[in-house]
Amino acid sequence: MTLQNKNLRLALWALVLPPLFWSGNTVLGKLTVTHVPPLLLNALRWALAAMLFAPFAWGHLKRDWPILWAQRWRVLGFGLTGAMGYNSFLYLGLRSTSIVNAALINATTPAVLGVLSAVLLHERITRWQWLGALLSMLGVLQIALRGDWGALSHLALHMGDVYVFAGVVSYSLYTVFLRFIPKAHPFAFMQVFFILGAVCTSVWLGLNVLAGGSTAVDVPWSEVFWQIVYMSVFASIAATFFWNYGVKNAGAIRAGYFINLIPVFSIVWALVLVGEHVQVYQWFGMATVCLGLVLALIKK
Repeated sequence: MTLQNKNLRLALWALVLPPLFWSGNTVLGKLTVTHVPPLLLNALRWALAAMLFAPFAWGHLKRDWPILWAQRWRVLGFGLTGAMGYNSFLYLGLRSTSIVNAALINATTPAVLGVLSAVLLHERITRWQWLGALLSMLGVLQIALRGDWGALSHLALHMGDVYVFAGVVSYSLYTVFLRFIPKAHPFAFMQVFFILGAVCTSVWLGLNVLAGGSTAVDVPWSEVFWQIVYMSVFASIAATFFWNYGVKNAGAIRAGYFINLIPVFSIVWALVLVGEHVQVYQWFGMATVCLGLVLALIKK
């Protein structure tokens, strides 16, 4: 096995982990934004991630700071799209839309990534990749609609859906342009990324307060503390590391298909943590998502 093939296989395995962590983030985010304002939640998430990760990144950041500063506007773009944009829009959306709608909208990520890659980077998307995107999207629909396709006619769109889709576009831009990430140590880049997520979201939060928004939390902090810890450690630090590594070695288009594993892992969480039984429509949906993923990865 060549080094390139080994790196590709490792990258594909690495890309499985972010959807696992993000599935928990979506569920916990839906529960938490009913008590904590979305922008405040996102600012706290990234601030805690920056503090927890600092001991591991400080030496690398000190050494590679000149590299990151020389490309500061590019780094700022990553922070705005990947940290502030995606998660703020997701949390804002979850305040007024359902997890079902959010799952359906997130299922468009492979298609959005494909279009952006083709338009911005002139990458060629094969018919098998488009077919894989379609199949995985159908699998997500099967899960989200509980096998009742007639429910599509009853779905109502809300402003929250617009926010969630804005998040999809934001993170797709981040992913597409990861190929231009500064050649600094990954930990150095991640630390700056986390700091930018906290600072940029805090600025947005401040502007929102000036416009009449609120930062009030209506439950004791102890009731949301561990949710924020999960979002910081797993959905931020771990997911960012594995996602960046996977995209670097497998490419943005391949990575996009893994997003649709989020509802699959949500079912797994429900099975393991809550003891729910997996229904036939869920098995069918999971199999369709996985078939689309495999088809897009192995066919040229």
